[in-house]
Amino acid sequence: MEVGKVTFGNIGIGEVIYLLKKDPFAKAKRKNWNGKNTFIRLQVVDKYSKMKEDYIYVTGEDGNCVPWTPSQTDMLKEDWLVEVCL
Repeated sequence: MEVGKVTFGNIGIGEVIYLLKKDPFAKAKRKNWNGKNTFIRLQVVDKYSKMKEDYIYVTGEDGNCVPWTPSQTDMLKEDWLVEVCL
């Protein structure tokens, strides 16, 4: 079976988190975020992690990753896009 990508659009943050938890390769972004390559992903803790809990991080245009905390607008808007692998 060939692996493909599917994008879900116009969804809220609850659905985003659900999809990020289901697919370890999923990434999400808001339609109006600046930068084509800016997105969030879920980091799941494993035995090699320094962190003790799972967390969401954002990757910016420069490729750098930092922990991410959503704004009020991010939490309330339903303009999210999530790309998942099949």
